[in-house]
Parts: sequence; structure tokens; C-alpha cells
Amino acid sequence: MLRPALQTARNVRAARSFQTSAARRAAHGDSKYDTHESFFTGPWIHAGILFALGVTAYNFLPAPKEVVAAPVVNTDALEADAKDASLPWLTRFLSGRIAETADNNDKYNDKHLALAVDVADQRLLFNEAEMPKVRRLTYPSLFEQQSPNCVGVGTEVNLSDLVVKTEEQ
Repeated sequence: MLRPALQTARNVRAARSFQTSAARRAAHGDSKYDTHESFFTGPWIHAGILFALGVTAYNFLPAPKEVVAAPVVNTDALEADAKDASLPWLTRFLSGRIAETADNNDKYNDKHLALAVDVADQRLLFNEAEMPKVRRLTYPSLFEQQSPNCVGVGTEVNLSDLVVKTEEQ
């Protein structure tokens, strides 16, 4: 019961403070606080001029090189940039570092591919593996019911170590 009363008191205090704030009283009905909003104010005009200058400057900038040094395609262009003395030192430094990284990435990718292929082969092997099928005979005594006569040479199977399991086993 105390909690709702405190909450209501806070809300009333907050409402009164907003109504009696000095800025709110001064702005009410005063013409100097009325604002005229449009896109022809100072910041918007400056932004438009800056945009127009940017578009104009972009049209006159020098074109990029024909061969772009990208480690994804080939590292030869990066290695050539690293050795070119006419380029800035930062470009040469970064080209050399990226070329080394690209070569290392190729080695890591090849190793990862080989390991992934091995894992896939093992997964296929284990997914196709099955338990041997158990064939239960209704009459396991069939192995013992054979005639010793009329058995052809080489057709007799040695069943001395055969252990017949029952269904309970």
C-alpha cells in the first residue's frame, strides 16, 4: 500500500516541476523563442556546399591503377609494389606485409583443406559402419542334424567350435 502512494507522489512532483520550469514559462507566448525550421539554415547550406564540392572533386581525381594489388587474386602485384622505390614508404611496407600474410594464408588454407578432407573421409567411414546383423535361428539344433553319409569331399564344415546362442543371450 505504501508503494503506490510513493509512486503517485513522485509522478505529481515530476509533473509540477515540468509545468513550473523557467524555460517553459519563458517560451510560452514569447515570439523570440519561435523557430523557423527549413533546409535553408546555416548547417544545411554548409552541408549542401560540401556535398557539391565533394562530387565535383571526385570527378577530377586521378583514376586508380589498372592493376590493383589484391592478395585474394595474386600476390605478384603486391610484391612488385613492395620493391617499387617510387611508391611511398607506407605503401611499400603494407604491400610487403600483406604479401607475406597472403602466402601464409595460402599455406594455412591448404593444410586446413587437407585436414577437412580427412575428417570428411573418417565421418563417411563411421557413418556407413553398421553392427553385424544377427540372424537368429528358430531351431538351433539344425547344425547338429546332419547325416554323416553322402557328404561330398570338401563340403563338410568344421563346426566343433560353434557356440549357438539362445534368444536370452
